[in-house]
Amino acid sequence: MPMNKPAIDDLLAQIPSYYELTVASALRAREIKIGNREHPQPLQTSLEEVTEGKIETYYEAIAAPTQEELPLEAPAALPAPPVLSLEAPAEAIAEATSAQADEAAPAEADDTTPAEE
Repeated sequence: MPMNKPAIDDLLAQIPSYYELTVASALRAREIKIGNREHPQPLQTSLEEVTEGKIETYYEAIAAPTQEELPLEAPAALPAPPVLSLEAPAEAIAEATSAQADEAAPAEADDTTPAEE
């Protein structure tokens, strides 16, 4: 049985790329077949849905947002990454190790604790 309805011109009016048309209609036919295993012609139904404009292609789904869809507020600026100096690596290493040593040093004994009698 030849499939001459819907016409290819009607299909390409909705989805201008042969590739996108093939992929979108095949994916929709598979969805129909999974949902209803007894469906007689899932591909025919998916092609009819394409001509009716019911199928959104992958590229339409991930299309860039329009100006109306963009948020009005600007996103917060990210902090600048730290600048590493290649001219004085020894100084940078010394600073990093001294900072680590300061963090790892045990706290000094607190002289304000009362002496035991």
